[in-house]
Amino acid sequence: MDFFSHLIRLRIIPFIRKWKLMNFILGAVDILAIGLAFQIAWYINYLFIGGFFFTEKTYLILFICILPLWLIVLYLLRITEIPRTKRYRTLFAEYMQSAIVVAGILLIFYFIFSNYNLSRRFLIEFTFLGFAFLFIIRLTEYKVFKLYREKGFNFMNIVLMADEGSVEFIERLRSYPEWGYRIVMVLTSSGKLNEAYRGKLNILPEKLKDALYNIMEEVSVDEILYIKSKISPAEVREAIRLCEELGITFRLKTDDKQPKLTNAFVTDVAYEKFLTFINVPH
Repeated sequence: MDFFSHLIRLRIIPFIRKWKLMNFILGAVDILAIGLAFQIAWYINYLFIGGFFFTEKTYLILFICILPLWLIVLYLLRITEIPRTKRYRTLFAEYMQSAIVVAGILLIFYFIFSNYNLSRRFLIEFTFLGFAFLFIIRLTEYKVFKLYREKGFNFMNIVLMADEGSVEFIERLRSYPEWGYRIVMVLTSSGKLNEAYRGKLNILPEKLKDALYNIMEEVSVDEILYIKSKISPAEVREAIRLCEELGITFRLKTDDKQPKLTNAFVTDVAYEKFLTFINVPH
């Protein structure tokens, strides 16, 4: 067992990271899930014919058309990656949403190919099976990655810019090691935070540039999270400029679900909404 653990940790995972194969592997698994759903739906409806669906030209064309469209829908809904922090019901709702969109596309195909006697039952079963397989596979991947991070692998080193209202968020990060977030530093002027986490976390005054350069001599920093209840525009601008210089992801806690910004998009971290700026490597 130790041999396989060391093999995965020291050989396989570094190889995947080096060649950036994770997205390729996850995409290939999604393709297999959709293909398997199509084939099983074919067996259910055309058991008397047998064989594989690609022996029938109409269904082969349908599969070639629907496969990239379903993958594009998954990509646009941002569910092609493994989330660090996401509720299961949210994951379920996102995949259900993708299945509804695909069902609408298949309905259009049904009318386009009306002369080819496409089975409505086949299309319904394929949509359901595709949704089920994709969700189950992603849920399994999600749990595997959580177990992996819980053991101290694949973690993110983060710096928090916090105030007194940040205690609940900090406790959430500390309570769920399977999310893979390691707090390397908290920048705050709050006496409450200083007292609560003295000896537990690295608490420093709010001098971002100096503190960041000092901490990066010891450990790498992946992300800076601005989680203050009151936003200081000057602090945010300084943090964004510094993140651009150092190639660090910057996230700004927000209550706006649809920000009117062209260079940022909303992401979820520890059940909170954050703006992630796309001009910063992430």
